Amino acid sequence: MDGTAHSWAYNAKLGAAISLFVGFFSSVLGIGGGINQVPVLAYMLNLPILIATATTQFVLIIMSLAGVVTHIVVGDFTSGWRRLTVLTMGVIIGTQLGAYLSKRVRGDWIIRGVALTLGLVGLRVLFLALSCPTVSEIGPQSDFAPPPRSGEAETPRAADAPVRP
Repeated sequence: MDGTAHSWAYNAKLGAAISLFVGFFSSVLGIGGGINQVPVLAYMLNLPILIATATTQFVLIIMSLAGVVTHIVVGDFTSGWRRLTVLTMGVIIGTQLGAYLSKRVRGDWIIRGVALTLGLVGLRVLFLALSCPTVSEIGPQSDFAPPPRSGEAETPRAADAPVRP
């Protein structure tokens, strides 16, 4: 801690309403929400950018931990411990590096970096979407079934179902 004190004021009702919308929007898109929350906290609620990013990261850590624990308890997470360990180490190192850089980089450059990163992610998503096979290339929906999970019996396809007289 460097002893820097920040003071700001915000509208709690507006913040709650916006957070509800951002949470819904993020769940519909299947994203974490931090990419929406930081600009909202910074520009609509007038929080300092460093406070907005720290608050968002804190919430994402709690939510990610809850998701991982839920998958472990339910039994969906049976392999991938090595990947989890490597990603966790990356998060810890990245957090420390981000905290170090945030003291040396102005808030407007942080926002520019976030915008650039989001633009690159958007281009990647667009590229992946354009390279996906179409329904006509996959076949009818009734013939397409995801592969069974390990330990589960294969689910019969609709085309394999017996015909009743």
